[in-house]
Amino acid sequence: PIAFLAGTYVTGNVEFPPKDTLYFEPSAGNGLLTIAFQKQYTIVNEIDEIRLENLKTQGYLRVTNENAITPFVDYVKKFDGVITNPPFGSLIVPIKYDKFEFNTLDHLMALRALDTMKDTGRAAIIIGGHTSWDDKNRIQAGKNRIFFNYLYSHYNVDDVLNLDGHKLYSRQGTSFDVRLILISGRKKQIEGNAPLKTADDIVIDSFDELLTRIIALIPENYVSPRPPSEFEVRKQKYIAMMNEQAAEKQLKAENIDQNIEHPKGRERFSPVREIDRSQITTDPKTFQGRQSAYANETVDKIIGEGFDKSQDPIIVWYDELARKYVVISGHSRWQASQMLYDRGDKSLKMMPVKVFIGDKDDAIDYAVIESNRSGKSEGMVSDILAYKKAMNKGMNKLELLRYFKPESYLNLLKDLSLLNINGRFIEYLSSASEQSFPYLKRNAQWVGNLRRIYPQLTDSHEVEIFDYLYKNGSIGLKTTKETLYNLIDRKVMTIDFNPSKPLNLSNMPSVNVYSDPIREQVKEVEREIADLSRQRSQKEELVARAKNEGMFDAIDRISKQISDINIIILRKIEEKQRLDKMAGQVEREVSFDLFSTPEPPQSRNLDLLKAKAKARLRLLVLKRKV
Repeated sequence: PIAFLAGTYVTGNVEFPPKDTLYFEPSAGNGLLTIAFQKQYTIVNEIDEIRLENLKTQGYLRVTNENAITPFVDYVKKFDGVITNPPFGSLIVPIKYDKFEFNTLDHLMALRALDTMKDTGRAAIIIGGHTSWDDKNRIQAGKNRIFFNYLYSHYNVDDVLNLDGHKLYSRQGTSFDVRLILISGRKKQIEGNAPLKTADDIVIDSFDELLTRIIALIPENYVSPRPPSEFEVRKQKYIAMMNEQAAEKQLKAENIDQNIEHPKGRERFSPVREIDRSQITTDPKTFQGRQSAYANETVDKIIGEGFDKSQDPIIVWYDELARKYVVISGHSRWQASQMLYDRGDKSLKMMPVKVFIGDKDDAIDYAVIESNRSGKSEGMVSDILAYKKAMNKGMNKLELLRYFKPESYLNLLKDLSLLNINGRFIEYLSSASEQSFPYLKRNAQWVGNLRRIYPQLTDSHEVEIFDYLYKNGSIGLKTTKETLYNLIDRKVMTIDFNPSKPLNLSNMPSVNVYSDPIREQVKEVEREIADLSRQRSQKEELVARAKNEGMFDAIDRISKQISDINIIILRKIEEKQRLDKMAGQVEREVSFDLFSTPEPPQSRNLDLLKAKAKARLRLLVLKRKV
C-alpha cells in the first residue's frame, strides 16, 4: 500500500501519461516501489546482480546497473517522476554533496535521486527513522536538520510523513520506522529551511490516514483522456466519505463545546458570589489528582504578591451530607488565602467562589479530568489517573484530546496507564530521579505496550523487566525494542507459562564468544574501507593537481579510478552490513535459545550454536576469496 500510494502521488494519478513521460527508481531492488508506474515509461537501476536479473524480466523501458551513491551524470533533470527507498545505514567515510558532507547512506542516495528529477517533476522518497524536534520545535540538531534544511531550501516539499514501521512498513518486509518525503518540483531560487513542528507532525499508524494525507496532495484539476479508472472512482468515494466524517466530527466537537458550558441544557456553575470561609473545606484525595494537596510554588507566589480577589474565583461544590462547600478547583489559591488569613488578612474571611452544579460524581469528573488539565501540571500520576477516569467514562479520542495534548502525550498516557501506578517506572517518571535512568520514558512506554499485548504479565514481572533494563549493565541499556518484545514473547507464549513465577530474564550468559569471530571480520572490512578511502583522497588530490597543470587526459583516467574505488567501497559497506546482520542473528539465536526455557540450555545446544556461527564465518570467508 505504501508503494502504491507513494507512486500515485508521483504520477499525480495520471493513468495515461504523455508518451515522453519518464519515471525513475535508482535503487529498485525487485521493483516493488514502481507498482503505480507504467513500466514502458520507467527506468530502474539496481547494483545487486541477482535483483538486476529479476528486473530485466519485468518489461521496464531500461534497466541499468549504476552505483546509486555516485552521481547519475546521464540522467540529470531527466525524469518527470522519481521514487526511491534507499538502503538505511551509515557511510564509513562522509561523502561531500554540494557544500555539505553526508555520512548517512539514505540521505545521500535520496539527494542523488533528486538530481535526476526535472524542475517540475515529483518525487516520493522513503528514508529511515522518525523526525524529532527540540524544545523550540525545530528539527533536532544534527544530520536530520542538515538534510531537511537542504531539502526545504532547494525543493518544494509537500509533506514529510512519519510512518509507524510496525503497523505500516512491515508490509515491505521489515518493521523500521520510516519517513515518506513528498516533493513537488525544484525551487527557482535557493531559499528557506525546514519548518517548525506543527500539529500535522504526528506518527501515521493507519493506511486510511496515509491515504487521506496523500490524496490531499494530488492535483484535482487533472482530466483523464479516458473514463475514470477504478482507483479514481474509489478515490472520489473515499474523499466524500472523509468529508462526511469530518463534518460529523466538527458537529460533535461543537456539541462537546456546548456541553462543557451547558450540560443537559443547564449551567454548570453559579454566578460568582462570596461565601464565609468557615463554610468551605477541602478533600484533596477525592477532588484532586495531584500527589500533594496543592502546589507549594504557586502558594509561595500568591503569598508574595498578595491574594487578588478579582482573579478567577475558586470552584466549590456543595456537599449536602457534610453541609459544606468543598474546593474542587483552585486548591493552591485556597491554601494561600488560608495562610494569609491566619497571618491577619481579614479581607479574606469572605471568599469569591463559583459553585459547581451537579452531583458528586460530576464534581469529581470536573475536578480530576477537566479542571486540573488546564492549570499547572500536577504530575505524571495525576495525568494517568485522569486518563483512566476519562477512559472509564467512555470518552473517545476527540474528547480525550481536549484534556491531554498533544496527541503524542495522549499516546504516552495510553501506554503508561497499563503500568503499575505504584511501580518503579511511574515512581521514577514522577520524580527528579528520572534523569538517573536513561530512556526511562521510552522504556516505560514499551513495557506498558507489552502489558497490553500480554495481559498475563503481572506487576512482579514489570519490576523484573525494570531490573533487567537498569540493573543488567550494558546489556539492558542497549536492548532494542525488537529485542525486548521478542524476549518477552519467548517467555510468555509457552504452554507452561506460569504468571506467578518470574520470567528469569537475567538467565543469559555472554554471547560474545559466538559473535566475536564475525566481529573481527567486520573490523577487517572496516580497515579495508579506511584504506580505500585514503587511496580515494590521494586520487582526488591528483585530480586537483592535474586541473591546475592542465593535464586533462590524466583527469579522465584518475576520475575513472576514483569511480572504481567508490564502487568497491560501496560493496565493502554492503559486506560489513551483511556481517553485522550475521553477528546479530547469531547473538539473537543464542539469546532466544537461552530465554526460551526457565533453565539454562544444555552445553551441547550452545556448542551447536557456536558451530553454526563458525560455519557461517567459513562460508563468508570462502565467498570473499572466490
